[in-house]
Amino acid sequence: MELDMTTLRTRFLLAFLPVQIITAVVLSAIGYYLSRQSLLANLPEEKALAAIGSLTPALVGASFVLLVLVAIYIMVVSGRLAEPIKLMRDECLLLSQGDLRARPALVTSEDEIGQLAQCINDMRTSLRALVAQVLSQAEQVAASSEELTASAHQSAEAANQVAGSITEIAQGTEKQAGSAEYIAMIADAIMQSTKEVVRAAGDVAHIAQNTSTEAEQGRQAVEQTVEQINRIGEGSDAVQQAIEELSSGSREIGEIVTLISSIAGQTNLLALNAAIEAARAGEHGRGFAVVAEEVRKLAEGSNQAAQQIGTLITKNQVNMEQAVTATQAGAEGIRAGIRMVNSTGEAFGKIVDSIVVLSEQIDGIAQSIDHMAAGSEEMATGIQDVAKVSTATSSEAQNVSAATEEQSASMEEIASASQSLAQLAGELQAAVAKFRI
Repeated sequence: MELDMTTLRTRFLLAFLPVQIITAVVLSAIGYYLSRQSLLANLPEEKALAAIGSLTPALVGASFVLLVLVAIYIMVVSGRLAEPIKLMRDECLLLSQGDLRARPALVTSEDEIGQLAQCINDMRTSLRALVAQVLSQAEQVAASSEELTASAHQSAEAANQVAGSITEIAQGTEKQAGSAEYIAMIADAIMQSTKEVVRAAGDVAHIAQNTSTEAEQGRQAVEQTVEQINRIGEGSDAVQQAIEELSSGSREIGEIVTLISSIAGQTNLLALNAAIEAARAGEHGRGFAVVAEEVRKLAEGSNQAAQQIGTLITKNQVNMEQAVTATQAGAEGIRAGIRMVNSTGEAFGKIVDSIVVLSEQIDGIAQSIDHMAAGSEEMATGIQDVAKVSTATSSEAQNVSAATEEQSASMEEIASASQSLAQLAGELQAAVAKFRI
């Protein structure tokens, strides 16, 4: 941290302020002494000597005190200046010994000595960072050189192996060229057989397509049958509901007939009572008796008719119950038939789906076989090309073998250089290890 001239001048004046005060006091004492001397010059000799004798001890004592104060101030100031300088000397000694570890600040003041101590501290921090960076990079260089050496040896070994393998490949390519013609003949035979398989697969695919069409038509017929049976079931349910309504109406008619029979019985009793009353009336009640007799006959006829109707209704109810039972049994049979037809339809649908999938698979197989036929032709052409390439590969393999041997020699040189680099990195690590960070 830099300070301007005004700040430095102010600090300098403050540092020597005690000296200035002491100097002013001394000068004041001397001035006082001189003024007294001028006064004593006008006095008689005896009085002047007496005055001088009384003034001299005081002046000597004041001078001694001032000298002591000046000495103390000089010791204090020199001590304050010497202590930071000793600390900085010790710090520089540690730095010269390679001790770069972080330590608390030596001087915390903001004067020139504090700035010097801060510069020493910053220098230690920079050196510690530099040494740490050099040490890290030296370790990385050492590790990289070792890896490079190992890789170079491995590459050299691999190059030797490749050279041997290429020699074997050259020998194998010669044999391969001889076998390529025989393989071409076999590929031609396979191509002819594949064409026959393609024709057969086409026939099978056509049959599968026809089967799929017929199965689809059969599934549609089953679906129509299911719809018809569902309609029959709905009609059977309607008939069953109508019969149940007729049975309910018959029961209501039976109740009405029972009511009519009851009314006829009561009417018969009333007619009988009227005949008895007419008999009691004698001649006056004879006409009323005739009417009562006719009413009784009508009541008996109504009762007999009601009984006959009740008998018929009972028979009808029995027949209707039997019809309801039969209708329910028929409806249950129809529902069972619907379930069976639905199951048959589902099974038929699965069969149709399976046939469709089978047809698609057969088409795929036919296409694959067709591709195989095309591939066989390409394979025959490729095998002939392989024979040509094998011959060229044999000559190129020899060239590659020579280049591989040169690469192996280069890898050995790289390995030697890597070992030298590793040795230099080790020496650098040993030199940097002297520093303590």
